[in-house]
Amino acid sequence: MPIVSRSWIRDAQNGLAQTSPHAPKPWLDWINKRKYDRLVTERTVGIRSTKDQTDLSTD
Repeated sequence: MPIVSRSWIRDAQNGLAQTSPHAPKPWLDWINKRKYDRLVTERTVGIRSTKDQTDLSTD
C-alpha cells in the first residue's frame, strides 16, 4: 500500500513539496509529466438490492 510520509507533508507545508527527497514518485510523475496511474482496489461490498436498502426489520 502506498504511503505518504510525514516528512514529505512537513516539506510541502514549508513550500518544498517538489524538491523534497520524500516526495512520492506518483505525485512527482503527475507534477512533472502530467502522467497518472488509476487507483485500483478490490470490490469489498456488493451492490445491495432495493429490499436490502429499505428493509427496516431486525434479523
